[in-house]
Amino acid sequence: QSTLHLRGIAGTTNGPCLSFEDMLKENNHTGKTIHILKVDVEGAEYGAFPSIFKLIKDNRLHIYQILIELHRSNPQTIRAFAQNMTARGYLMSHKERNGWGCRGVTCVEFAYQSYHWYQTVFQSTHCPLCPSFHWKLEDDEIYLNS
Repeated sequence: QSTLHLRGIAGTTNGPCLSFEDMLKENNHTGKTIHILKVDVEGAEYGAFPSIFKLIKDNRLHIYQILIELHRSNPQTIRAFAQNMTARGYLMSHKERNGWGCRGVTCVEFAYQSYHWYQTVFQSTHCPLCPSFHWKLEDDEIYLNS
């Protein structure tokens, strides 16, 4: 069952906006896997994502797929965001410029999937009887360990 939660997000809870961790608590998602997280918060992603990155790094948040629109994007912010995603075990699978908003040039949509998600899908579709294996990231290269 999917549920759309329309809420303001911020780095910390302040007035009508909640931190991502407080959103998880409010919606009883603490400790649960989020299969798809769509983030389109008109520029607030830069304030909210450091806390999301920390939750992922601390192994307190598991998200299979993150779909996000980065606003006011430039090569430096995109590179920094992509490096943070890779460092937390995510691989970019899609990107496209949003030609409808942001004067058509400063918003970029990205899709990221976790290595764990890729591992689960690959094993279930290609080799359901194979022993477990794990993805390993070294120097921005992905290796398969059996």
